[in-house]
Amino acid sequence: MRIASPKPRNIDSEAGVLPLINIVFLLLIFFMLAGQLSASDPLAVEPPESLSDSLPEEQTLTLSVAEDGRMMIDDTQVTLDQLADEISANLAQETATNLEVKADSGLDSARLVQVMTRLRQAGIEQVTLLTNSRR
Repeated sequence: MRIASPKPRNIDSEAGVLPLINIVFLLLIFFMLAGQLSASDPLAVEPPESLSDSLPEEQTLTLSVAEDGRMMIDDTQVTLDQLADEISANLAQETATNLEVKADSGLDSARLVQVMTRLRQAGIEQVTLLTNSRR
């Protein structure tokens, strides 16, 4: 009885790379989508640094003030004249009277005082000014 020897197989060196390329592309798509899940701020605001390590209390409402003076309450743009009315309307739906102000570090302090005066007119009792820690 004679056993035939197996024929030599042609090994395609690129055939083993295709599944690896598929996995790399799937991982690339996954990380591109996963990286977009965090919500960004409506305005590009860089808060000043703080020496304090305390964290703000639970967020009720956030007012962002850009360096050029533009303001947004959460995702709604407002002017200085509309500020008191918008804050009053938004906080009428909430039980707390806390407000977080996220002002740009390059914002003129006189403009920030004007904003705080309007907030006082709206009946805000406590304002938390958000800052970055120096760590």
